[in-house]
Amino acid sequence: PKNITEALFFYFIIFSGLLGSFFFTNTLIKNKRVSFLSSLFYFFNLFTLSQVWARALFVGMFMWAFFPIFILYFLKAVNEKGHKWILIFLIVQIFFSYSFVFPSNVFVLWFVAGLTLIFSIFENFRDEVKRLFLIKRFLLIVALWLITNIWWLYPYVTLSSSTYSSSSSANLS
Repeated sequence: PKNITEALFFYFIIFSGLLGSFFFTNTLIKNKRVSFLSSLFYFFNLFTLSQVWARALFVGMFMWAFFPIFILYFLKAVNEKGHKWILIFLIVQIFFSYSFVFPSNVFVLWFVAGLTLIFSIFENFRDEVKRLFLIKRFLLIVALWLITNIWWLYPYVTLSSSTYSSSSSANLS
C-alpha cells in the first residue's frame, strides 16, 4: 500500500539522517551523549522542520539526510588508508542520488568537503607526507565521484544550454 511505502520512505530518511549526524559528531568529538543530543538537534532544527519537512520537499529531505553521511564518509575516505572508505563513500551516494537534483546541493556538499580538506591540511601543516596524501586522496575521490556520477552529470551538462523549443518535438511556428 502507498501509505506503507510513504512511511518506510520517511523512516529511511529520518533514521539515516539521525544516524549520520550521530556518527559524524561521534567521529569528531568521541562523546556518545553529545552525539545523541547533536543528532536530535539536527532533526529538530526549526529551519529544516518549517522549510523542508512542512513543505514536503523531497529533495531537501534527501539532502538533509545525506549531508552528515557525505561529510562523515568523505572524512574517512580522505584520512584513512586503504580503499574501503572510498568504496563505501561512492556506494552510499547511489541511495541518496536524489540529493543531486539541484546543482546548489552538489556545490554545498563539495564546498563543505573542500573546507574539511583545507582544515585537515592546516591541521597537518608540518607533515608534508600527510598533506600530499590528503591532496592525492582528494583528487582520487573527486575523479571517482565524477566517474560514478557520470550517468546524471553528462545529460545535465549537455542539456544545460538547451531550451524547451530546441529540445521539444512540437512545431512552434
